[in-house]
Amino acid sequence: MKNSIFLPFFCILPCFLKLASGQNDFSDCGNFSKLQKHSKAKKAISDPKCVFQIGNLTSKSIGSFPKKCSKVCSKIYIDETSQLSAAQLKSAFKDMKILSGRLEIVHTTFKNLSFLAGLQTVEANAFGVDISGNPGLEELGLTNLTSISGIFFVTMNPKLKRLKLPSLKNAQLHSPYTMTPAVSVSFNSPQFCLTLQEAKILLNHRKINSFVFFSKVCKPGNPTKKNCVVPKIGCENLVGDLKIGPKFDFKKVKTLKFLYGSLIVKNSSLTDFKVFENLMEIVQMNSTKLAIDVQDNKNLQSAMFPKLRRIYTDHMIGVLFKSNHNSLKFDFKSCFSIRNAVNGPDNHFSTLFDDLSCEDMEKLKKPNGGR
Repeated sequence: MKNSIFLPFFCILPCFLKLASGQNDFSDCGNFSKLQKHSKAKKAISDPKCVFQIGNLTSKSIGSFPKKCSKVCSKIYIDETSQLSAAQLKSAFKDMKILSGRLEIVHTTFKNLSFLAGLQTVEANAFGVDISGNPGLEELGLTNLTSISGIFFVTMNPKLKRLKLPSLKNAQLHSPYTMTPAVSVSFNSPQFCLTLQEAKILLNHRKINSFVFFSKVCKPGNPTKKNCVVPKIGCENLVGDLKIGPKFDFKKVKTLKFLYGSLIVKNSSLTDFKVFENLMEIVQMNSTKLAIDVQDNKNLQSAMFPKLRRIYTDHMIGVLFKSNHNSLKFDFKSCFSIRNAVNGPDNHFSTLFDDLSCEDMEKLKKPNGGR
C-alpha cells in the first residue's frame, strides 16, 4: 500500500479516534453493566472500580482514576489541555499493568512516556494505541510493554528517534476500517529507526498492506554473527543492501533469513535463486528504492525463491527483472510467486519482468511452442 494514500487520513486521525464511540467494542468500557453481560468482558475485567469511564485525563478527573488495579478498562485520552505533569501521571498509573481499551496521547509536550513504564499489555478490539503530534517526544520509553492489539499509530512526532520498546514480544494488530492501516510509524524525526526486534514484531501481520512506514531499520550497534550490516557466513538478519555481483561468495547468504534493504543482483553467474535457500522476508522501507533489482544476469533462467514469503516495499514497482536470460520472461510462475509476497492491494504492477506483468508473461508463447 502506498503511503501517499493515507496522507489526508493522518490529519484527521486524532480527532476521529477521539470521537469514535466504539459502542460495539467491549474494551471501550462505555457501560459497565453491559460489559458484565459480555463473556469476554467478564474475563477482561471483573471489578467496576477498575473501570475509568471518563476517559479524558485532566487535572480534575485524574483523582478518579482507578487505584490498586493491575487491569484497568478505559479509553485513556491525554492531550495539551490535560494540564498534568509526568509525575502526576506516573502516580496515577503506578499499579496499571494491563489496559483494556485504548491509549491516546496527542499534542502533549512530554519528552518520553516513562510514566507508563509499568504498562505491560494494551488489549483492544479496534483502536489500540495512538501517539501522535507530540512536538517534544523523543522516545516512547514503554520499557515493560510486551503485548499490544488493535491499531498502533506513532505519527507526526518530529523529535521522535526511537520507540524504545525493548520488551515487546507480541503484536496482534488490525484495523476495523478498510482504508485505515493497522500500523503506522510515520512522519517522525528523519533520524527515526526501528530496532530489528521492533521491525519483526510490527511487520508480523498477515495483511502486510496494513502497514505504513516512513522509517528505516536501525543498524545494529554491535553486529553479531546473526545480525550483520554486510553479508557474512552465519548471518540471519542483514541490515543494508545485499549486492550480488560476478565474484560474490554465496556461502555468505546460505543462512540469511531477513533482509532489511534491497536485493540487488547484477552481472552474476546465477542460473536460479536456490542459493537463497533460507531467505523469507525482504523489507525495503525507502520509497525511492526497489526491494528486488535483478538485471543483466545472462544465465538466470528461474526466479523462484525457495522460501520467500513476504516483501515490503513502498516503491510503485518494487520488484524489477531486466535483461536476464531470455527464457526468464516465460517464467510466469515465479513472477506470480514473487508478486503474491509483495505488500499492497495495488500490487498488480509491482513486479515486472522486462516491462511485462505476470499476466503478460503467462500469455507469452515460448519460441518452441511450449508454455
